[in-house]
Amino acid sequence: MICSYCKDEQDYEQFISKKNGNITKTCQRCRDRHIMNDNNNRCQHGRVKHECRECVPHPKLALAQKMLRNSKSADKKRGHYDPDNHITKDEILDLFEEYPCCVWDDSGCDVQYIHKQNNLATLERLCNDIGHLSGNCVIACHYCNIAQKSNGYGGPHVCVKCATGESRCWYKLDEKWYCRNCWGKIKAFCEICDKKITKSNIAAHNKKFH
Repeated sequence: MICSYCKDEQDYEQFISKKNGNITKTCQRCRDRHIMNDNNNRCQHGRVKHECRECVPHPKLALAQKMLRNSKSADKKRGHYDPDNHITKDEILDLFEEYPCCVWDDSGCDVQYIHKQNNLATLERLCNDIGHLSGNCVIACHYCNIAQKSNGYGGPHVCVKCATGESRCWYKLDEKWYCRNCWGKIKAFCEICDKKITKSNIAAHNKKFH
């Protein structure tokens, strides 16, 4: 067999993974070299050296670079990417200075830029119908961003199924609110194949089967 990386012809045994016994496209020598290089490029926290916000001298800059990369990827996935008007790294750094606290008043927390916790600074879109454009982004804490407050889904609400009001994420259906746990249990039927699925899996089901 020929290795897809080094292009050398190797014995069949060199392409058997020691981990699970599967056949791989690269030979054992290239896999070992990749693991060694990957380990050498890791910091003491087990992360890529130039991306670890605990190691780099400027954690805000490292976070801004990651935000820029992730926002582009998310916009392309949803079809919202506009290369001419997409937010830039310098604009993200300006937002850090403009919003030392979470943009949502009911949060009342100072954001930080290192650890992935509830008060980590994140890039929040004011209008979720468009991408991460200049003028459409603010800084919100991780908790509020996950709660989708810009969509009006941040609460306080009461789940009609379990009567709890402590959920971080809310879903609306027929003017009724559901917490995250109950929403995943609501059953529905696909309009195309009549297969029984959950409300939260409709998009994934349509993408896979239709």
